[in-house]
Amino acid sequence: MEPAQALLTSGTGPIEAVADEAGFGSAETMRRAFQPTLGLSPTHYRARFRTTPRRRRLRL
Repeated sequence: MEPAQALLTSGTGPIEAVADEAGFGSAETMRRAFQPTLGLSPTHYRARFRTTPRRRRLRL
């Protein structure tokens, strides 16, 4: 769980890439582990504990 938490808070990559790099195999498996353990989905965990600025999307 800790590698995923670190990747989520320090990076901006997609949840699927974080799950793969952290060894969960899939984003769904990581979501199922996060919710009961931390009380947050990976997306909400990232939003709450992010240490890097969010990438801004250009509006056209």
